[in-house]
Amino acid sequence: MKSTNVKRFFTILMTLVMLVSVLSAAVSAAPSGAGIGAADNVIINETPVEEMPLENDNDLTEPVVTYEIPFTKTVKQGGEATPGEETFKLEIFNPGVSSAANGMEELYTAAVTTNGTGDFDAKLVITGKESKVRELICEGFFVRELQDGKENWTYSDAVWHLHPEYDQTSQKEVLTIHAAYKEVSDNGEFYRIEEKAAEKMTFENTYTFTDPVITYEIPFTKTVKQGGEATPGEETFKLEIFNPGVSSAANGMEELYTAAVTTNGTGDFDGKLILKGPRSMIHDLVCEGFFVREVKEDKKNWTYSEAIWHINPEYDPEKQEYVLTIHEAYTETTADGTFCRFKDTPVEKMVFENTYTLNKSNSPKTGDTASLLLWFTLLVVCGGSAAVCAVSMKRRKDN
Repeated sequence: MKSTNVKRFFTILMTLVMLVSVLSAAVSAAPSGAGIGAADNVIINETPVEEMPLENDNDLTEPVVTYEIPFTKTVKQGGEATPGEETFKLEIFNPGVSSAANGMEELYTAAVTTNGTGDFDAKLVITGKESKVRELICEGFFVRELQDGKENWTYSDAVWHLHPEYDQTSQKEVLTIHAAYKEVSDNGEFYRIEEKAAEKMTFENTYTFTDPVITYEIPFTKTVKQGGEATPGEETFKLEIFNPGVSSAANGMEELYTAAVTTNGTGDFDGKLILKGPRSMIHDLVCEGFFVREVKEDKKNWTYSEAIWHINPEYDPEKQEYVLTIHEAYTETTADGTFCRFKDTPVEKMVFENTYTLNKSNSPKTGDTASLLLWFTLLVVCGGSAAVCAVSMKRRKDN
């Protein structure tokens, strides 16, 4: 019995050894990378394949939605200088859904350009894919002015809250505007929202700048000549600035300068063209130069100067300001029109020459009362003589 069991054990063991040998041979003969049961002509690529493409983008396109929220920027002047052109922006913060803050800057624009004082209207425009916009507005958000540190400006502290409400009339969701204010408690700072809705957001900014007054003095000489028998009396002549290099500087430039000289008789009379005003306005006037000529007021018996001069700025790095140089100018006519040109070499001063032409025989000298009295006396004598002659002739006729 014992011998029979031993034989069975060895038979089973030999069978297992043969099975393992057959399987090992089969695996060794199979191509590398092939799986059990795979066809001999199939090779499995072990290199990772690229990610499968998604469905057509057109099938996944979301509708784009847009909201427009009105606001007004009010600009006030706090100093002597009028505010120039400036651009202000708004920003959204603290959305009710905190995750909406990620990338929300790409969903809205809110800017307004002002020039001078007054009210300037604009819109906060929110536009983007519906899901993104929905995430931003669904629980509301706050709006304030972006304080980007523009010089001489104070910014608005106004804060507004916008949240969605369903409008029964239009059957659409609309954003309502509510004033918000900061409240400080032991637990920190919070924004409270007024219940009453407003028509639009408003922000007020003030520009405060006192522009220092600067002065330039440009010398000129008025030469008066006598062209007739009469000596010229007292007269006043003026100069004018024209064609400034910065064309916008022509607006109101008459208030920035004086240029007049009073003459009496013939000879040379010195005067000054004086520029005086706020630094910014004077800078605009002189920074690209300007031309000067005499004002032709058509004073009787006077001929006016045709001289033109160009005042050219040169920056002095030591004084950190412009120095004005004087250049003789002239007109040049081309096929494109008439232009003012000027010479390169500067001169010390501008010169204008005027001539007075009047002969004494043509008119009594102004203010000569003796001559007027003589003419009046002669008129009276002649009139009396005529009356006497008339009376004498009447008497003779009567006799």
